Amino acid sequence: KIDFSRKFLIRGVFQMLVCLCVEFCVRKKSTQHSSIDLMPSFVTLPIEDGAIVHMMEAEDLESIFFYSENLARSLTMVDIVQSMMQKINFEVMSGGLKWEILIEHPNNNSFISLEAARSKTVLGGNSNSQDDLDKRNKEANID
Repeated sequence: KIDFSRKFLIRGVFQMLVCLCVEFCVRKKSTQHSSIDLMPSFVTLPIEDGAIVHMMEAEDLESIFFYSENLARSLTMVDIVQSMMQKINFEVMSGGLKWEILIEHPNNNSFISLEAARSKTVLGGNSNSQDDLDKRNKEANID
C-alpha cells in the first residue's frame, strides 16, 4: 500500500505510475507471455516474468494498493514501485509528494512500515544483507 494520507494523493499520480510500470514491462519484455489489463482505477501487469502485480487507486483512502502474486519476488516488486514513485516525485512533482509504503502482514492482515517488514522478513526473500539490497536496487532501476 502506498499511503498518501499524511498529505494527499494528487490526481494523476496513479496514471503516471501505471505508465511507468507499462514502460518497464515492455522494456523487460515481461509482456510476451502475459497481458496487461487496464481499467480506470485498476491494473494487472507482469512487472517481470513470473511476477504479476495488481494495482488499485483508492482516492477516498488517499492510497494506491498493490499486490504481488509472487511472494518470493515481492520485495523486488516493492523496490521497483518505490523507485517509480521517486521518479514521479522528483521529475514531475518537484519533490512535493509525501507517502509511506506499508506492507500487509500475511499472518494478521495489519499494515506495517516497509522498514519493519524488511527487518522481520515479512516480504519474500530471506536476506537483507547489503549485497541483496544493492541487487534489488539495481533490479528496480528504472532510468
